[in-house]
Amino acid sequence: MPAPPRGRRVAPVAAVGLVLLAAGSLAALCWGTPTLGVGAMVRALGGDGDRLAVTVVNQLRAPRVLAAIAAGAALAVAGTLLQAVLHNRLATPDLLGVGPGASVAVALVVVFGLPVPGVWFPVVATAGAAVGGAITLAAARGLRQPSSVLLAGAAVGAALGALVISVTSMAEQLQVQVLFRYLSGSLAAVAWSQVTPMAVWTAVALLAALALAPWLSVLVVGDRTAGTLGLPVDRVRRLAVAVCVALVAGAVSVAGPIAWIGFLGPFVVRLLLPDAGVARQVPLSALAGAVITVGADLAARIAFAPVESPVGAWTAVVGIALAVTVVSGRLGRPGARADARAPGPADQAERFDRADRADRETGAERADR
Repeated sequence: MPAPPRGRRVAPVAAVGLVLLAAGSLAALCWGTPTLGVGAMVRALGGDGDRLAVTVVNQLRAPRVLAAIAAGAALAVAGTLLQAVLHNRLATPDLLGVGPGASVAVALVVVFGLPVPGVWFPVVATAGAAVGGAITLAAARGLRQPSSVLLAGAAVGAALGALVISVTSMAEQLQVQVLFRYLSGSLAAVAWSQVTPMAVWTAVALLAALALAPWLSVLVVGDRTAGTLGLPVDRVRRLAVAVCVALVAGAVSVAGPIAWIGFLGPFVVRLLLPDAGVARQVPLSALAGAVITVGADLAARIAFAPVESPVGAWTAVVGIALAVTVVSGRLGRPGARADARAPGPADQAERFDRADRADRETGAERADR
């Protein structure tokens, strides 16, 4: 039976994702202490009803849900960009020094009490993320394999993590509590004053990612083939890394380094739509990342109530388990059967290169004869 056209497969997946996001957001607004019915929650959003319900919904839960949506979308799209640039499905901002670099910058501001307004926290996080990514790229210079780049990023991330611990050791007790909650990845006590600049920053970065996605769709066929098609490979790669840094910085500045969203979002999209190009992966990854983060934050808030666990702990457990499964080959490559039936651009380019080399070798043998 022939597979349905790609557009017909994308629409149902996107619709299901939107339904899950709406359901998760509704549950996050209603569940907790106190638990509200849907009608009471809607009235509270409008400013009517019990004063406690109005305060809880409008000042505590609503900004938290919006922050989870923005952070999840940003981190998932950042993972999509990095995986397209490095041709490696395990590439995430967590493994390239980008997230740890942003964490170091924010930790320095908190511990040393630098006079930085909350509106400028994304800028501070961007500077730290850019420094972390630059250190990783400098350490990986000359390494040809994408896996080697990831190893260099893991080493840089470990070093930056040690720096965060050193900075935290100089903090006061209240600062230690704030940093622990932040570095674990948490959306507790998020306020509108933080969410508004974060949402604007993330929206601009997501638009840049969407504009860059068609170029990355060409890049996935390989650097050599993309270059012959007229694509400025180095420039596109630098732009993609810059957009990734901006996306991670916006999320980390408020929510902290929520782990493995950059892996989980693209993974879910490839699992459901294995032949989707980067131009479709970007918006779908944003939707998947938002759904996962909203769900993880809801679980972190109510699973062990009244004690709240870090969001990053929930996403890390799932992300690491899936990554180990993929590496061990139990799941293999998501959509391997579909790829076997309908080879992607990268597979076709690789086959073309092999056939071209075989033709040249055959021609050389005939010339020798």
